[in-house]
Amino acid sequence: MGVSGLLPQLKPIQNPVSLARYQGETLAIDGYAWLHRSAHSCAMELALNQPTDKYLQFFIKRITMLKHFGITPFFVFDGDSIQVKKDTEQKRADKRHENREKAHALYAAGDKRLAYDYFQKCVSITPEMAKCVIEYLQVNSIPYVVAPYEADAQMVYLEKEGLVHGIISEDSDLLVFGCRRLITKLNDNAECIEIDRRNFSQLNSGKFPLGKLNEEQLISLVCLSGCDYTNGIPKVGLITAMKYVVKNRTMRQALAEIERDGKHAVPKTFWEEYEYASFAFRFQRVWCPKREKLWTLNDVPREHMANEKLFRCIGAAIRKGIREKEVIFSDDMIDHELHRRISVGELDPFDFNKPLANRERKLRLQNGASSVSVTTAASTTTTIDSIATKRASISSVRCKGKSDGGAGIMSKMERALRKRKMCGDVGAAEAAGAAAKRTVSSQFFRRPETTPEARPETTPEVRPETTPEIRPEVSPEAGPEDNLPDTQEDSTEVSQLLTPEEESEILSEVEEAPGQDQDQGPADPDDSDTNLLAQLRKKFMHEAATTRVPLKNVTNTSGQGPAHAKLPAKLPAKLPAKLPARTPQQRPAVRRTMSGAMTSNTVPSRDPSRTSASRNVSRSISLSQFAYSRQS
Repeated sequence: MGVSGLLPQLKPIQNPVSLARYQGETLAIDGYAWLHRSAHSCAMELALNQPTDKYLQFFIKRITMLKHFGITPFFVFDGDSIQVKKDTEQKRADKRHENREKAHALYAAGDKRLAYDYFQKCVSITPEMAKCVIEYLQVNSIPYVVAPYEADAQMVYLEKEGLVHGIISEDSDLLVFGCRRLITKLNDNAECIEIDRRNFSQLNSGKFPLGKLNEEQLISLVCLSGCDYTNGIPKVGLITAMKYVVKNRTMRQALAEIERDGKHAVPKTFWEEYEYASFAFRFQRVWCPKREKLWTLNDVPREHMANEKLFRCIGAAIRKGIREKEVIFSDDMIDHELHRRISVGELDPFDFNKPLANRERKLRLQNGASSVSVTTAASTTTTIDSIATKRASISSVRCKGKSDGGAGIMSKMERALRKRKMCGDVGAAEAAGAAAKRTVSSQFFRRPETTPEARPETTPEVRPETTPEIRPEVSPEAGPEDNLPDTQEDSTEVSQLLTPEEESEILSEVEEAPGQDQDQGPADPDDSDTNLLAQLRKKFMHEAATTRVPLKNVTNTSGQGPAHAKLPAKLPAKLPAKLPARTPQQRPAVRRTMSGAMTSNTVPSRDPSRTSASRNVSRSISLSQFAYSRQS
């Protein structure tokens, strides 16, 4: 497509930019170029005439990316074939037909992988595929237009009229038509290359001085090297053609010099091809959205108003009353209403006597999907196909920047949201189960697990002073989980003060204590977890401690007292071979003297010579010390 080798010669003025540069602007987009690019993902379905929505998904992803950057897209679709391009179109059609036959033969033989390569080469973009995209654009109020002939001339006309600020396309022919700002090589990361016509003067110092050429010389350059409208002169590329064009002002002078050199043979039909191409590049028919009329890219000079060759190569028009395309010189003889219906996608641009149908809807009707209705030309409202309806909501999804390639942007986001269960409804049972997994319950306390990481173990420190216990105020409106911050802190202290052995022994002693359950009374079913913890703490720390031996009998550090007098005289017959030694991080025992002052002494390692009774007393002492140390 376009002029072969032109974009590489413009590399010095190619400016890599992002779509963020065009925020708030309106850009014209070559719809058929995007259809060609998206059709490669569904080439087999298109060739086998099967329904598919992959090419529509491509448009939706790109439109979402453009809207994220605040860009308004203006889509332009190709219309009927122009006569000047007849030879080029015929060559392409023959090549596609050849590749289609090879693809079907390989597919029938079972080699689907190689067949898919040929399916991609034989893809043919039809107005019915464009109609599927047009219906999606209508639902989302996105501007578009179907050109009477080529989209290139239509987009350049929109830029000249100030309806768009730039053109997104892969076709380099746009520069020959007069495009001022071409945006090409757009990828899914919102990255592209801008070519500004004002920068042509920067090439004058090189071997390709494009800035020195006027409009007519630029057309002569591409016609000599070959383009969509001419076959060019054999073995003449852009660099060679530039040398002839710079030395000569007109095409006739350039051709005369080529013949004098004798290095290249000029075809006999080249001059006629050049004339047709020159007229098509400058005066091709377009649709004017402002006037709602069939117009020309540039105003036709008066000396050419009766030139039949010019009006034949710029495109025929529909004559009023006859409803046939003819070579028409006068604007009053053109049926502008039929051309308007073609421009909005109601009529087939190749056969304006029949309405344009959506490809996917048409195939579903052929397959027996009676629930889908075809939009006729006389319909007052436009309905979208089920495919477009499913995808229309994606355009409202907010794109989150360039993390996944911009348009990638949206499929990856949807998959991530589904994984996190942020899309769709979550059942009540599933939500309850998830909440239950996030809570931790035990015999003493229950609190929500706030962090996924385990709490690091820290060495407990001796508290120099005891603070009075402050019970949390329980709000009558708050739920059980709203009153647990203090519970979490106190329960952590309990686990730090006692080892697992001492805790199990203390629990057994509390359960065996007589009369405690009766004194406490039955628990109130309306009490929260905090009240239950307060009752357990009171039973465990205060009332259980009052039944122990008085503190004065066991806290005497002099070693002389009733507690020592009651120790048995003999040791038990058998002792364990080895007792587990305390770790270096064991919490030192906290003792209270007779005066009430707190002291800390290192607990000595267990002596095998001590009797079991003395060990029981020692454990009772630890419980009492712990209980009184918590008492204010």
